[in-house]
Amino acid sequence: MARRNLQDLMKASAKNWAQRYTILARSKAPKHIAPYITTSSTVSEGQITIKSTIKPIDMRGSEGQISNYGTLDATAQEYGHPGATITPRVKSVLAFHWNIRPEYAKYDAEGRIRLQIVNKKPQPAFNSDQGYMRPAMREWSDEIMQSSARFKDAIKLDILDSFNAITKATR
Repeated sequence: MARRNLQDLMKASAKNWAQRYTILARSKAPKHIAPYITTSSTVSEGQITIKSTIKPIDMRGSEGQISNYGTLDATAQEYGHPGATITPRVKSVLAFHWNIRPEYAKYDAEGRIRLQIVNKKPQPAFNSDQGYMRPAMREWSDEIMQSSARFKDAIKLDILDSFNAITKATR
């Protein structure tokens, strides 16, 4: 019974914080990523763990092409992408499904476009290069700090409960 008040408060707060962070992150994320943001919480031995992830989804369409929606670019939307030149490592060409089909391009038997090099343009992070998870985290952290008074009260109650239990046992 000694840690009941604090333990109950920790569990309720962790669940509430996880839900609140999910709402904040989704509100700040690009529309094609927001539905896939999830946050979970666990409380074990007095330690709160809150984990936020972006659920991976199958992004292949009926014809094998990769759609522009989903979580493929979640990291680039959060941190930006410096740009890159992609060349084949093993074979002489890169082959992949692409929903844009230029007439001048070469295709393999499976309908994949064949390229010798791909230049990916630099991409700033979403939200004026701020990302979406980091601003949500800053706002969320401020909310958490405001709830510290409830933890102080719960700790005081636990100490009083423990003291009362000990003094009753020694009488």
